[in-house]
Amino acid sequence: MIADRWTRGGMIAVSFLGMGLASIVSGFASGPSSIVLALAVIGIFAAIYHPVGIPWVMRLAPKNPGKALAINGLFGGMGVGVAALTAGGLIDLVSWRAAFVVPGLVSLGVGAVMFAMLRRGRIAEPGNSAPDSQPGEGRSGMLRGALLILATGFVGGLVYQSTQAVAPKMFEVRLEAFLDGSTAGVGAVVFAIYVMAGLGQLVGGWAADRFSWKRAYLLAWCIHMPMLWFAASAGGPFLIFAIFMITVAGTGAIPAEALLFARYTPERHHGLIFGFRYVLALGSAPLAIQFIAFVLERTGEFAWIYWMLGMAGCLTLIGILLLPPVSGRRASPIEATPAPAE
Repeated sequence: MIADRWTRGGMIAVSFLGMGLASIVSGFASGPSSIVLALAVIGIFAAIYHPVGIPWVMRLAPKNPGKALAINGLFGGMGVGVAALTAGGLIDLVSWRAAFVVPGLVSLGVGAVMFAMLRRGRIAEPGNSAPDSQPGEGRSGMLRGALLILATGFVGGLVYQSTQAVAPKMFEVRLEAFLDGSTAGVGAVVFAIYVMAGLGQLVGGWAADRFSWKRAYLLAWCIHMPMLWFAASAGGPFLIFAIFMITVAGTGAIPAEALLFARYTPERHHGLIFGFRYVLALGSAPLAIQFIAFVLERTGEFAWIYWMLGMAGCLTLIGILLLPPVSGRRASPIEATPAPAE
């Protein structure tokens, strides 16, 4: 909401400064309570990024928004991996406090540089476009499209979180002979799948820029759904392939999904609306854990998890088909002029 009234770049700079200060405070914490409080503050400032940064990226790349979102997401995934290596290295070489203080100093530096560049006009800060763009069926079409994207995105998050949580144990059980019972082998397979699957965002971004966003989104789920059912009974290298394709399809759907959501919502309120979308997406993580526990407790089988997720995928396909027609080929996601129907 603040970004809608102020500047997106300024809010990202505030995010870095806040995370940096809170991280440094965490490094000097003297007890569990102070650490918990400092970590909570880190989370508050880190949460600024998605509702502010994603619309900003799309706004700055009107000709190739899918590619821009894909590259942004790829670097985000790499950051998670590098963070684990950095924290482990600092803990081994210095102490656990350094694992908070050093990244905090880096974050402070980035925030300060951003503020300086914003003041000098070195960072682009485009204004809002017309607030009432109405694809397809006008305001009712926008509302229907936004609600359908929220619903399909929630299901996508549930599928991703569920498969990410259950895949290691599933590999351990079904790939025991294939990996010769090696726990390290299971970890290596999971690591390789999720690192390589990050490239799915690049493919999804390319598809979103080349075709309509709706078609790119539909294609991702047309791959997603049958692979979920295939994984239910697959084993050996076929299971690895199925989980890989599920992850690729899940990450590949992200650029088109974000672009569609931006197109169905008023640009002047993107900070607030994308914030709500992010909160809804976060809600899929605890629900996924509860879902896995519920199914395993009653069936004792991984297969039912994937069968049920595949059924949810069917509903998602129907939701995508019901989306109002919208432009989506080398056009800004927030253009005011409606595009012809697909």
